[in-house]
Amino acid sequence: MTLDGFRLRDHPDATAALIAGGTEINSHFSSAPFYYQALAANPSVHKVLSSYDILGGPATFNVLYATAPFHDKNPKTYKALYAALGEAAGWIAANKEAAAQTFIRQQNSRLSPELVLEIINDPENDFTITPEKTEVYARELHRLGVLKNEAASWKDFFFEEAAAGNGS
Repeated sequence: MTLDGFRLRDHPDATAALIAGGTEINSHFSSAPFYYQALAANPSVHKVLSSYDILGGPATFNVLYATAPFHDKNPKTYKALYAALGEAAGWIAANKEAAAQTFIRQQNSRLSPELVLEIINDPENDFTITPEKTEVYARELHRLGVLKNEAASWKDFFFEEAAAGNGS
């Protein structure tokens, strides 16, 4: 779709349209770092609501997944990766400035260290391996017919390593 010279395909395009202003684009559901950039770059841009508002607290945004056969045939590999993810989440919490620098270096990002640190420090963001509010997504995906079976619990769609925690 093209609007006022912007070809809108994804978050960067919508963010550019919001920052530029003067287009037909006047709202966008976005993710970090894009909405942070739009808020910082254009004083006319403001946050109306977030998934945090809608879901009543933090919710898991990204999930790494594996097939049951891979998990079951490679328990040492899976457990090592899961432990490393937990260690990384703990390291981010304890070393936020270094985490921001690491992100910029690893992603070859042009984002400022201050913006990345703002994202890390935002109370709406939580770097954890504990699933949060995933049952909301599962219920909706089932209602829409994407998931054939309705989960009785969030633990139905996580392996025992994650299901042993206090997620939701």
